[in-house]
Amino acid sequence: GDQRSRYGDCEIDTIIGAYCHGVLPSLVERKSQLCLIERLANKSAQEEERTTINLLDSIKAKVHIVTSDNGKEFAKHEFIAKKSGCIVFFLHSYAS
Repeated sequence: GDQRSRYGDCEIDTIIGAYCHGVLPSLVERKSQLCLIERLANKSAQEEERTTINLLDSIKAKVHIVTSDNGKEFAKHEFIAKKSGCIVFFLHSYAS
């Protein structure tokens, strides 16, 4: 269930501005609701990887799991998991 019983379980998603101006990955730690956001130069997997690793770096000692949707910007998830030391899971399409 959605008990949020431990710190370190995070969700990541990408927010895209109107007319595709501005791309922001948002990383939310579920229990504390800490939200980290950084603007991307573009929506490429390489840029998402670099930015996600930067976001996770500040809290990586406490991160266990990162959950994301199946967006192509998360194609580098294996490298992100390796660099941050966490496990990356993907949600099923249309699941909340």
